[in-house]
Amino acid sequence: MRRHLLGSALAAAAVLAATGCGTGGLSKGGDPATGKTLFIAKCGSCHTMADAGTQGKVGPNLDDAFAGDRRQGYKESTIQQVVRDQIELASPPMPPNLVRGQDADSVAAYVAMCAGRPQTGTPCVTASQGGGGTTTGGTTTTTAATGTTSTGATTTTGTTAAGDADHGKALYTSLGCVGCHTLSGEKSTGPTFKGLAGSQVKLADGSTVTADDAYLLESITDPDKQIAAGYSAGIMSSVIKPGQVSRDDANDLVAFIKQQK
Repeated sequence: MRRHLLGSALAAAAVLAATGCGTGGLSKGGDPATGKTLFIAKCGSCHTMADAGTQGKVGPNLDDAFAGDRRQGYKESTIQQVVRDQIELASPPMPPNLVRGQDADSVAAYVAMCAGRPQTGTPCVTASQGGGGTTTGGTTTTTAATGTTSTGATTTTGTTAAGDADHGKALYTSLGCVGCHTLSGEKSTGPTFKGLAGSQVKLADGSTVTADDAYLLESITDPDKQIAAGYSAGIMSSVIKPGQVSRDDANDLVAFIKQQK
């Protein structure tokens, strides 16, 4: 979601929200608690929102985006419709179909309820412990308060000689990798992790490299060093700065990535 899109959308949203003329139809209901859980897992790596405790810099700061609109008297239902339509109208670097159906309604309801509100020290809403579930192309994703716990991809657990894959799985969520790199093979803001390890990767400069341990480690510790073809520099590095991930944690992430067959 981009601020200029949100601003222009809100100018016409009073009509659109009443008629459901956005791309996703009229957004009704949605569970804000589930939406908060999904937002943290799916959106937080790219968007800042104080209530969610997220600090993503790739997309707009949603508190800044909606604080002024609240002051102007826009209703929550209007903001919810705008957010729901922006999910449906996703344009790069925001991936399409990040959440769908009732999950998209829940995320929109959460943002509409909590974005841009003054912080009082008490959460606007408490994240659902059960999370939400989205089925996409036969792959079921179930989220919990800490992120994605099952992605429908083939994942095993354990420790390899190079790193701890179990810890790597936890880092996949806590560092926000889940928001840009799928485990199902679907393209997102970044390359899918499914089948990545050991594959031939075409780079933006036209060369081809093997995604061996060294390549994967460098991609984590220095994200802009080698950019895969079809993707843009500066997206991952705006969230994960060069050198931010320790060598041990990078090794753990590589071990996890190597398990995604």
